[in-house]
Amino acid sequence: MPGIGQVTWRHLTRIVWPRIIWLLAHTPLGLLLATVLVVLGSIYWIGFDRFLHLPGWWGALFVVALFTVVLPVMTLVQFGILGRTGRFGYATDHSVLVVQVRDSAEPTQHRAADWWLGEHYSWPDGVHHGAVLRAQVFPHLAIAALAADCELVGEVRSPRVLAMYRDEGWLTGATIQDHAKTRRWRMPGSPRWAVRWSLEALQAMANAG
Repeated sequence: MPGIGQVTWRHLTRIVWPRIIWLLAHTPLGLLLATVLVVLGSIYWIGFDRFLHLPGWWGALFVVALFTVVLPVMTLVQFGILGRTGRFGYATDHSVLVVQVRDSAEPTQHRAADWWLGEHYSWPDGVHHGAVLRAQVFPHLAIAALAADCELVGEVRSPRVLAMYRDEGWLTGATIQDHAKTRRWRMPGSPRWAVRWSLEALQAMANAG
């Protein structure tokens, strides 16, 4: 596709990494995690100084490195940008989206797989660049899924993202399941809505482009 390339480490470091750090710093879960890390940093400060006979600031640097390096890498693995095979991605200078091919939860005689729409990140100005990416990629993805006779599934965590999907017309004909109504306990930050684009919904998505 014109303007679309493969996902590389450059995209991960320039888009995904700063976006994840921003999210961690602007959500209650991220702030809670930062508080826990500050406590751990204090413990490490004392431990490095008293027991390891090393400068206490080494412990503080360790906690900062944990927050800014290890956690984003773990998130990349979780959302499928790194690791496992059977995944491909779309990337621009400002946005990244990953799709995974997986077995269908409800296989039929003619369709044995779903395409799972993974997390997509945009940075900076995520609202603008995210909308541009979706306008470029979603119709192309829908056409490819229709050609492969695969339905598209995805998970949404944020009400704001779900509202943007609706406003941009990408949820026409899609089935949306609210996990809040089906799960008694839900971890903070876990997916709130499960979305399935049937073949008819994919046709609408393809036509929207």
